[in-house]
Amino acid sequence: MTTWSGPCGGAPVFILSGVKRERGTLVLQARCYEREAVPYKAFDTLADAIADVVSSGRTLRQHGLKPFGAAIAESQATLIEREPRPDREETVEVKAAKQVFTARLQGVVYARQYLMLDYDCPEPVLEEAKRITPGMQAPTVSPLMQKGWFAVRSMVSRTCANKVMDDLAALGVRAILTSEIRSCRAVDGTGIGGV
Repeated sequence: MTTWSGPCGGAPVFILSGVKRERGTLVLQARCYEREAVPYKAFDTLADAIADVVSSGRTLRQHGLKPFGAAIAESQATLIEREPRPDREETVEVKAAKQVFTARLQGVVYARQYLMLDYDCPEPVLEEAKRITPGMQAPTVSPLMQKGWFAVRSMVSRTCANKVMDDLAALGVRAILTSEIRSCRAVDGTGIGGV
């Protein structure tokens, strides 16, 4: 059995930290580090199976691995707070701190559903491009140095991003780029293009 722990966002690298036997099974323990890569194939001769925490399975597919059998476990993150008690009054500062903390968590969860889309748009198709990418209240539109062209920036649903990019390319839009959004604030989830 191969196990690893640590903040594995993106492609991780695994540093072996222990080997032991548990009930007839060889257990390799490792720590993983963000933004590094070691192919899973490194474990081919050592492991009969690999247990991995996945959300989409993309990393497994990238390394030619396929899930088999039922899921070992399913999980969810839940924010919990104490019940109010008369002998433990909550101060204004604590209430404010809880609101900020909750907003930060919601911002990260919300941001994972969207991508930031940037593109250069010729003026004749600008209105149609803005209809395809309406953003929150409206897309950000700035004139470029080249006359008749505009830089446009808008949040789009991650699930629709490729279709939106295809539609923009068909209009003659150029330099269409997506980027990850790590966190966001002051959003209500309505009016996002491509939803």
